[in-house]
Amino acid sequence: MDGDGEISPGSSTLSDPGDRKIIGNSRQRFQFGITGNVSYRNFDLSVFIQGVGKCDVWPYINMDNSDDINYIFWPYSDQYASLYKNQLDYWTPDNTDAYYMRSYKGATGNTVNSRNTQTKYLLNGAYIRLKNIELGYTLPRQFSEKFFVQYARFFVSAENLLKLDHLPDGMDNEVTGSSNSGGVYPYYKKISLGLNISF
Repeated sequence: MDGDGEISPGSSTLSDPGDRKIIGNSRQRFQFGITGNVSYRNFDLSVFIQGVGKCDVWPYINMDNSDDINYIFWPYSDQYASLYKNQLDYWTPDNTDAYYMRSYKGATGNTVNSRNTQTKYLLNGAYIRLKNIELGYTLPRQFSEKFFVQYARFFVSAENLLKLDHLPDGMDNEVTGSSNSGGVYPYYKKISLGLNISF
């Protein structure tokens, strides 16, 4: 990129970055939320959808320490690392068009250089999540008054029921990079049943 005929990092400064350029943007852009309510007769439905339209994710946790990496994304990161389903497409002599680079025993060899920041492994962090959906039914007053109740509403509510994103399983768009080694506790899917009563 710098025209000197060699591939090098230059002096690794802003004025001399060598054959590197700025890529990606980890800021969450185009954040949005959609809330909707509808009711028909005694039924009511509410929905809350939330997401981010554009965000780049680099799967390192600590960019200042190449040993502190995302084990969920990178295959065979050290001698104790597990291998996950999303990491099985790595280079071998029979699989030369693989997504991941060659894996070396104990993450030695060319492993560190293969994980230099690059566009190939820059992840799309955009997502949309159904944060909450609730369906309710209000008992007609003529029935509720038989039980000496002015108002009675039954409801079922679900949280984090659906998420559409581009990250591997085990990585979450809202908490990526906040936990050691890339693994995070997920947002649990929760379903609640309830009753609101006014006397």
